[in-house]
Amino acid sequence: MGTCCVVADPHEIANVLGLEGIKFMIEDSEKTPLKVYFMIPSSVPSTGLETSGAEISLEEINVLKGFRRILGLGEVMNYLGVVSKDRSILDKIMACSGIIIDGHAPGLRGDALCAYILAGICSDHEALGADEAAEKLSLGM
Repeated sequence: MGTCCVVADPHEIANVLGLEGIKFMIEDSEKTPLKVYFMIPSSVPSTGLETSGAEISLEEINVLKGFRRILGLGEVMNYLGVVSKDRSILDKIMACSGIIIDGHAPGLRGDALCAYILAGICSDHEALGADEAAEKLSLGM
């Protein structure tokens, strides 16, 4: 009994080491009896206002999709980019259609939330209150 598996979103290691850091985490996780699954970081760097050591490109997302421990696209934090139709984030979402796409959109409501969900994002672990969580749930998220 106990924990048999975990799901990790290695966006912080990706901010520093990029694709090589993610590959290292995936390969190193094979050394443990715990099954570690991964989400592909969608927002590296998380905003254009940061200095980071790396960027995860569309091409690298396609490489990562080939790893057996990859479950989907992690935390689409750039919800404003999704709603405003930013091509770079929409291309990443489209590249991952058919697999899990996790959200991260605290406070997103109404038409903007509908657009976010219609883009293909199927979950969100962020809600600023019970009414927001209920709205997301009622829309199938």
